[in-house]
Amino acid sequence: VRHANSIVSQDIFALPQVTTFTENQQCLTVEDLADGVVLSDVLQKIDPGWFDAAWVTRVRKDVGDSWRLKVSNLKKVLQGIQDYYSEVLGVQVSPACVPDVAAVGEHADHVEMGRLLQLVLGCAINCENKQEHIENIMQLEESVQHVVMAAIQELLSREGMGPSVSMSAADLEALENELKRSTDALQETEAEKAEITQRCHVLDQQASALLEERNALLAENEALVERLHMLEAGEDCVDGGPGSSSRRGLLHVQAQLEELREENFRLEAAKDECRIQNEQLHRELLDAQEKNVEMSSLVEETQILKDEMDILRHSSSRVAQLEGTVESYRRRLEELGELRRQVRLLEERNEVSLTRALGLEDELRRANATRAQLEISRTQLIEDKEKKSHEKKKSNYRTLLKNISWVSSIRQRLVLERDALREENDELHCSQLHSQADCYFLSFSASSMGPGDSLAGEILPLDVQEQVAGLQSEKRALTRRLEELERQQADALSALATDSACRHAQLEADNRLQGEQVSALQARVEELQSSLAEQVERADNATALNKKLNHQLETLQESRRKEPQEEQPQQPPVPKTSEREEELESLLRKKTEDMRSMEERYKRYLEKAKLVIRTMDPKQSPEMAALRGQLLERERQLNQLQKENEQILAQKQEEEKLMTTAWYSMGMGLQRQSVQERLAAMGGTECSFLSRQRSVSRRTPQSFLANPATPL
Repeated sequence: VRHANSIVSQDIFALPQVTTFTENQQCLTVEDLADGVVLSDVLQKIDPGWFDAAWVTRVRKDVGDSWRLKVSNLKKVLQGIQDYYSEVLGVQVSPACVPDVAAVGEHADHVEMGRLLQLVLGCAINCENKQEHIENIMQLEESVQHVVMAAIQELLSREGMGPSVSMSAADLEALENELKRSTDALQETEAEKAEITQRCHVLDQQASALLEERNALLAENEALVERLHMLEAGEDCVDGGPGSSSRRGLLHVQAQLEELREENFRLEAAKDECRIQNEQLHRELLDAQEKNVEMSSLVEETQILKDEMDILRHSSSRVAQLEGTVESYRRRLEELGELRRQVRLLEERNEVSLTRALGLEDELRRANATRAQLEISRTQLIEDKEKKSHEKKKSNYRTLLKNISWVSSIRQRLVLERDALREENDELHCSQLHSQADCYFLSFSASSMGPGDSLAGEILPLDVQEQVAGLQSEKRALTRRLEELERQQADALSALATDSACRHAQLEADNRLQGEQVSALQARVEELQSSLAEQVERADNATALNKKLNHQLETLQESRRKEPQEEQPQQPPVPKTSEREEELESLLRKKTEDMRSMEERYKRYLEKAKLVIRTMDPKQSPEMAALRGQLLERERQLNQLQKENEQILAQKQEEEKLMTTAWYSMGMGLQRQSVQERLAAMGGTECSFLSRQRSVSRRTPQSFLANPATPL
């Protein structure tokens, strides 16, 4: 970073233009900086991470002579600086330090430009590369250094930042060394000034002596010239005699005159040299006086900085103690952060547990409803199955009864036909017994012998044979039909048995599945109860942790109250430590507020959990709570009405007292007025003592009747 070549209006706002961040060295006036382009480039060089290329492109380059575009660019630059101060440096720019960019862009105001450049300088000495910028400031000329330091101090005083905020210990040490060098240079300058003053005094004495000697030589020269003229006049008058001696004296005088002239010329040259040297010494004296004035201001600044250094040295004895205090505060803050994380985790777990508890409660409610529905559907299904099986058995039984009745009717008909055929057969046998005994015997022997049917058929008549053949065929058909009916009945009974077995197996499977569902629902209910118990335990643990956190906060606040009381009588307050303590106190207050808000949130969650537990508890019904709330509201209203009644009674008593007092005062006033009137009337008429007494005795009842408040 290079130093600027120029100072823009230093007499106006005493701040050097910081063109050390740009390659352009031609920014010598406020008009060159009023467009904001150079300042944007400077800010990009100071912190490229914040003032990136995208930010620089927002500043227009081709503004020309349009002051509105210049003001727009300067507003963007000022907004970027303010954002940098607030976001990166954590400092809010006070309104006193905010320049009027409209005045800079429109009128090229030097004072407002100085304020803007002060903000840019603040960005330079507070950025990440501030050490490099401070070293470069230390390498500048002394006058520029003092101007820059004055600007920095003014900026820091306006912004409320101490040296400890913007400069580190190395910067302070470098500043102290620079101040020592400035003090040594001031002392050397003062010594040189004294020496120059002494030399000037000696030269003044020498010049006065030379002037006196010159004046003496001039007087002697004039005397010698007059004497020469006299001698020449004497030579003209006297031609002979002692001319040789006078000529020799004249020559000697001329030689002395020449020597005196040469001496006079030499003295004139010495005088000119002394005059030149005196003028040079006078200029040096003026420079020394200017330097002395500057050094006196530097001495004052040095004295102020020495006082600040003395304060810093005086406060350095407390650094270890304050560092220990800060370290303890840091540890406590870390503990608070850890507790805060734990509380946050507990809150998250509590939220998850609450949501899970609510979900489990809903699932339990749905499970209970589903269980009730399953029980109802199970009973309905069992009843329906029993009813269906009973109806099916009834229908089967009815069909079987129908079949049996049909079969029995057919059997009875067949039995009747068989009996009728037997009777007919018996009658035929009886009718033919006598006439065809032989044939009967032969047919009997043939039937007993086996296959002699053809002979019996030949012996029997044709109609009887046909009837016997029909009866035999019908008997065989009935036999086959009976066998078929028995087989169908056996198949129906076997199918019915198979169907009943399948239904029994299906009912057993349904019963087993429903038993498994009931056991699963019971396990889910037990899990819900265990989760609710865990929620209650977690709520108890969170309450214990909250109590522990409150206890630690109380101990921290007590220790924080005790430490300033112990430290206050020992040493006077120091600005840096007080600011640091204020920062720590503000941080602690913020942490306390966060913990308080977290505690309130935790209490709300705990109340919600308690409400959930109350809703799950069958003993505490909402109707009782509503009735209890109504009773409390009625009691509160009764108390309020009693208080209002008491206030009204007290106000009424006060009003009665005031009315009584006003009535008595009015009566006394009227009585006094009547007495004064009577006395005035009695004083106007001359009468004796007895007549006055009679008049008083006569008028007393009337006055009593007119003024009933007279006895009072």
